[in-house]
Amino acid sequence: MPLSRTKPPPTPHETLRRVIGLARIDGRIVLWLSGCFALLSAGAHDATGAIAGCAAAGAGAMEVHGATLLVHGSQRGVDWLVRAQLVLLATILIYVAFRITQFDPQMIESRITPEIEQRIRDVPLTREQFVEMCRILSYVVYSVVGFVSLIYQGGMARYYAKRRQTIELALEAE
Repeated sequence: MPLSRTKPPPTPHETLRRVIGLARIDGRIVLWLSGCFALLSAGAHDATGAIAGCAAAGAGAMEVHGATLLVHGSQRGVDWLVRAQLVLLATILIYVAFRITQFDPQMIESRITPEIEQRIRDVPLTREQFVEMCRILSYVVYSVVGFVSLIYQGGMARYYAKRRQTIELALEAE
């Protein structure tokens, strides 16, 4: 029977290095994507999307700041990392709730071009049925976004929080 080789758990210093690396990457991705989302929303005169994008970009900046605090030896960095994930989660869930409750059928109808109307008739659907399908699709998409965010951002907050003691050990040893 072959011996099973289990990998030893990472050292506190290795855990700190991994957390800092993850936070830097994740924070920058959130910062850039959310900033682009905010600019695109502002360009489309969507104030709600622009505000949500700015708030999400702020959460990304919080995460980058938390990583920087850890690099400089401050244990407060973990607090910033956890809070950044919770702020991002709250921002996404509020935005999702707003979009679900504020569906605008007139906006959909105003964007139906003659070509789209012909395709709707070819399916065959009425204009009202098409708008109702768009409403249902909107609910499904935003619900999935909210659920995935709850799992991912909640998981990231938990990941950072569970490593707090190990990070504190690594920072004390430096």
